[in-house]
Amino acid sequence: MAAGASLLLLSACSMFPVHSWLGGSSPTPEELARLDPAHLRVAVRLPLPVKPKPGTTMLRIVVTPRAAGSRPEKRTLLLSDLAPGTPTQGLPDAGPGYQWYAFELPPPGRSVFRSLQAALGDPASVSARWTRIEMSLKSGYEDAAPGTEISRDVWLRTGADRDYTPLIRKEKVHVDGVGPA
Repeated sequence: MAAGASLLLLSACSMFPVHSWLGGSSPTPEELARLDPAHLRVAVRLPLPVKPKPGTTMLRIVVTPRAAGSRPEKRTLLLSDLAPGTPTQGLPDAGPGYQWYAFELPPPGRSVFRSLQAALGDPASVSARWTRIEMSLKSGYEDAAPGTEISRDVWLRTGADRDYTPLIRKEKVHVDGVGPA
């Protein structure tokens, strides 16, 4: 319910909504079922001067069931900026003209994530019931005019002992909406 209220609030604030489907290196259903949400991290590489608008970055997870006619499990999680100084091992140098922004799940998001894990069931049998995971990232952006096309990289870290791994490289996204005054 809080996620729905957040979505409504975001649309009322005239942000820059950007959607992208993440694939390839998404975690498997088994990994998702075992993942500690306190260690989930998402990093986005953006061209300067574009930066995520605080409080607008959301991760949506959709898990598709194997059984025909069954409903997918869907959750939308509001991410928070990673605390300055938090290690970001596995991220390459951003390169000239780019900067990394990293996010984590705050405690309310961890509860929503755990509800998804509970819906998936026993991690030992999750692959028998679920086929794939789709993730999408939506964020408001500052310092980007509406209609601007930007290139971004999106990386994911699924454990405290793991490095970030790429989900999408050089994704072209279109910035929509009305910019700040």
